[in-house]
Amino acid sequence: MGRLVVVTGPSGAGKTTVGHYLTKNHGYQHVDGDEAIRSSDPVDVERRNGMTKAWEQIWSGKPAEKKDWEPCLGAFAERVQKKRGESTGKDVVATFAIYTVEQRDFLRETLGSDLVFLELDGRSMDQMLAGFGTDLEKMTQNWVRYQTGFEAAKAEEPQAHAVDVAKDPTSVFSEVRRLL
Repeated sequence: MGRLVVVTGPSGAGKTTVGHYLTKNHGYQHVDGDEAIRSSDPVDVERRNGMTKAWEQIWSGKPAEKKDWEPCLGAFAERVQKKRGESTGKDVVATFAIYTVEQRDFLRETLGSDLVFLELDGRSMDQMLAGFGTDLEKMTQNWVRYQTGFEAAKAEEPQAHAVDVAKDPTSVFSEVRRLL
């Protein structure tokens, strides 16, 4: 079985771009988590609404309830497993905004411990606020909490990597190639 890379990060960080890059230049098969988020299928809409509720909980400083995010991430994991089955021996890149250690652990348990998380990072707090329209102090506290959670996960998971997407695209892609 080929390698599985899960690219995560905040909205607009470049997850899909990295997925397309790995597909075009390195032969990866791509599963874009945003496809279900954009879908108008009633089942996908229900899952998206639950995931949106979970994201709102996270950004308001509350823990995201598993009942809200699990249907969406479970469906995402099923799509990733299906792509891996169809792509025997090929590497797969899956892209989605995964904000908590609990959600990462869920994917690790569902998809297997051989997956590698690649975290895209580098957006400023101003950019995050523009995207979420939230109070700066609360957003800062929650962003620090989120980053701290990821740092703790990286300490336990040495195959997790962070890439600063504030750099120019050539640097980002060079860093992705180096890490993978």
